[in-house]
Amino acid sequence: MRKSVEKTSPWIRWQHRAAQTLLRPILRLYYGWSYRYHGERYREEDPNQPYLILSNHNGAVDPILLALSFRQPIYFVASDHIFRWGLASKVIQCLAAPIPIVKAQLDLKAIHQMAAISREGGTIGLFPSGNGSFTGPEMPIHLGTAKLARALKLPVLLFRFEGGYLTRPRWGVTTRRGTMSGRVVRALSVDEIKAMTPEALLQIIQQELDADPYRDSLNDHAIPVQLFKGKRLAEYLERVLFVCPDCHRLNTLRSKEDRLSCTCGFTTRYGEDGYFYTDASTHLAALPHVKAFDQFQLEYLKRWLAQADILRTHQVTPFFTDEGETLSVVQRASHAEKALHGQLALYSDRLVFRPDRPAQPSQPTQPVQPADHTALEFPLEQIRFIAVHGPQTLQFQDARTNLVYEVHADHPRSAYRYRVLVDLLKPRILQNHSIDPTTNLAR
Repeated sequence: MRKSVEKTSPWIRWQHRAAQTLLRPILRLYYGWSYRYHGERYREEDPNQPYLILSNHNGAVDPILLALSFRQPIYFVASDHIFRWGLASKVIQCLAAPIPIVKAQLDLKAIHQMAAISREGGTIGLFPSGNGSFTGPEMPIHLGTAKLARALKLPVLLFRFEGGYLTRPRWGVTTRRGTMSGRVVRALSVDEIKAMTPEALLQIIQQELDADPYRDSLNDHAIPVQLFKGKRLAEYLERVLFVCPDCHRLNTLRSKEDRLSCTCGFTTRYGEDGYFYTDASTHLAALPHVKAFDQFQLEYLKRWLAQADILRTHQVTPFFTDEGETLSVVQRASHAEKALHGQLALYSDRLVFRPDRPAQPSQPTQPVQPADHTALEFPLEQIRFIAVHGPQTLQFQDARTNLVYEVHADHPRSAYRYRVLVDLLKPRILQNHSIDPTTNLAR
């Protein structure tokens, strides 16, 4: 029997270059005004040479801003949630042909697509941390990025944004007017990369891409280089800061305008320089910035969770719950199938979703749906990875079925705290169950 061979079209199309050429001056003016962004032109760019561009990551518009520094079209590796935006997704695919990946998962299919683009002479753009920073420093970069750079055998350009975190914090709702810039900070030839070990290459990538706005601060207020002015500067800090430094309760911090406060009396003001300021009436000195605040809550949670009675108590009582959540099954670079609406709760050994009304009859493409109000339970040791995309959409994979789920809410709440607690709880559970942790990687 004769097998049919699927004919694939070339990845690189004429409209990609046309779109970038036509849109570049418009986008440069728009983001120069709204973000005060200046993208330095990479003048050593060879139009006949494909590159691998690695960049730090601040927000959703990073691919647009990075592309302003180059003449040739760039094919970005992108989280697959952007392929579920309906008409907008179709426009993006037509004009830019991004390479889809599930959040934090650079799979074999994506690597093959990157290789195909490089063979056609296309330049690839990758944000190796896979996540915009919630706290300022660049998120961790996996060793696999260095191995990929060696395997593709392309010159590597390291591109760094400065001022992006304070211009549009990932947790925030407003854009602040300061100064943001982007440029190639280092170029590595194929021969240089080949001569390095993956570990040595990773170290260079991490050093060059880190644009931590608080890197010169040693737990004290540093003299600000510039101010980032705007409205509602502290809203919604509770997306990332969820442990009160005074009473140590979880999920009691709330923001309004430029203030972050707790019902216990703790309050602090978020300044235009990205630092916290505490009123004289508050007995607890403010932590200097979001990075230090997050380090405090991580260290506190580690000590708190080390108490055996805490884990036992929270097998019955959840750490926190959120109402009005939507749980969906998502497919790679495809639409999300809305399945359930209800309550999300985190216990010390499981993540639980309780539907608030009977679901529609189950369909083969919607394995998430129960027949009644039965709660869906996801044991933490079976959660293969957990991540956050955008400001507050939680995404995780169930190792039992390999299904990827998203939990979304229309109201502000912290998905980050679920990720933090799950990452802290999983090693304890795996140790107690004598499970090899390498079989279930959270990230």
